Amino acid sequence: MVERERMEKALAKALATVRGAEADIVAVDTEIRLARFSNNEIHQNSVLSDTDFTVRVARGQKVGIVKTNRASELKDAVGKAYDLAGMLPDSPMFAGLPEPAEYRKADAFCRHTGDFSPYQIADAAHEAIRSAEEAKVTAGGTVRTSILGTYVMSSRGVKAYNLTSTAQYKVVAMSDAGGTGLSDKAAVSVKDIDFKAVAAVAVDKCLKSADPMPMEAGEYEAVLEPNAVSTMLNVLAMCGIDGMMYHEGNSFATGRMGRLVTNPLISITDDGLAPDTVRMPFDYEGVPRERVEIIKSGVMAGMLFDSSSAKLEKTRSTGHAKMPGARFSDQAMHLRLAPGDSDVESMIRATKKGILITRFHYVNPIHRVKTMFTGMTKDGTFLIEDGRVTKPLRNLRFTDSILDGVLKNVELIGCKTELFSTDVSLPEGYVVPAIKTAKFNFTGSTDH
Repeated sequence: MVERERMEKALAKALATVRGAEADIVAVDTEIRLARFSNNEIHQNSVLSDTDFTVRVARGQKVGIVKTNRASELKDAVGKAYDLAGMLPDSPMFAGLPEPAEYRKADAFCRHTGDFSPYQIADAAHEAIRSAEEAKVTAGGTVRTSILGTYVMSSRGVKAYNLTSTAQYKVVAMSDAGGTGLSDKAAVSVKDIDFKAVAAVAVDKCLKSADPMPMEAGEYEAVLEPNAVSTMLNVLAMCGIDGMMYHEGNSFATGRMGRLVTNPLISITDDGLAPDTVRMPFDYEGVPRERVEIIKSGVMAGMLFDSSSAKLEKTRSTGHAKMPGARFSDQAMHLRLAPGDSDVESMIRATKKGILITRFHYVNPIHRVKTMFTGMTKDGTFLIEDGRVTKPLRNLRFTDSILDGVLKNVELIGCKTELFSTDVSLPEGYVVPAIKTAKFNFTGSTDH
């Protein structure tokens, strides 16, 4: 990791070379420590240190963007972005660079995570391996820590810095009898991860899912564990939580603002400073992040805006600008589904005939406005009958609408939430509980 003072001097020096234009630079200083294991053996233990710079230069409405990961080329990158801007047509969506602002303190870094050594990471991997060997199954997965220093500096005086830490532990256990089980945990502090307990859950699910049975296609009640809920929210973000898709009419919220879109039990927010997420107080333009209510008690309530989409919608930025040049879904980095008063055991007891789902796999949106998505269940799918888990099932294919299907028919929401961080290169995290829905549309069963 580069010393903060040294980094800020380098950014200021590069910006000082800009004449007759305005510019900003986003720098992301990264250190990732990782162990991968498979078949009860560690096969990779690595440390990655890198710094990525994204330079944006605006000459009026002409905007050039250049990226590099070499600090020695930063001044050249500014010059190239300047030249590129001169060659491009006007960008009518560009709203100018934001003014300087003050940011709330994030406290997003944990020293225990930063000091977690490759040897300790290997020990964590061996917890899963030992648990698997004792049960005569095999384990695979990852142990990862990520430290991100994010800087935004501009020629208009914006100067923002945030340091975050994330620890992640993922275990998948597999048996010769066709059983698989997943358990995972993410946290800002590595001390909040009980490696032995996480491994035990994966092994237990693996043993219980041996010799899975096929299941007929159809609509069933479903209990979604938090991992599956997190994936579903990620797809919802792809369906148009950002202001640009909303403005273009390609969002699920288009024409539905202020209307009931889910069961009133559902409230979804984006909150980059919530105490239980990977906190980030500003966006990639240096605008303070706001807490935004997207769905409030089932009613479509708000959108996430950067300066460009805010200009088009004649509103203000909510502090959700993506990295210049990145795709739209980077804006929704801190989604959270408000908890309820139930738990997974109570949800199972309340189910007459349904499916218990550990996680989703190979999931994609197929109609963004209708929030239709498709995918498969994986690593622990079970049949629930008369309030009890009765047998393991083969993985199931599904196609359903997130809003008009799954969330419209929600009956129970868990009281406990879990953090999921899907992209270690971003200071992001989704916080979600388990849910029970009365209807989930399964279209078929796999052969295994």
